[in-house]
Amino acid sequence: MYRDYQAILLADCTGEPIGYELPRSNHEASLLTIQALLGWVSGSDEFLKALGAA
Repeated sequence: MYRDYQAILLADCTGEPIGYELPRSNHEASLLTIQALLGWVSGSDEFLKALGAA
């Protein structure tokens, strides 16, 4: 981010072992923070489709 890279986080390729059984987790909060401040959040299916179209 500080070097003008555009970061993409694949949400369905990341996880959080702590709080997995809870209805809401830090994972959701982390995704929102990353999307708001650091880059884009996408899913792996959408990412692969975009790579195929390029």
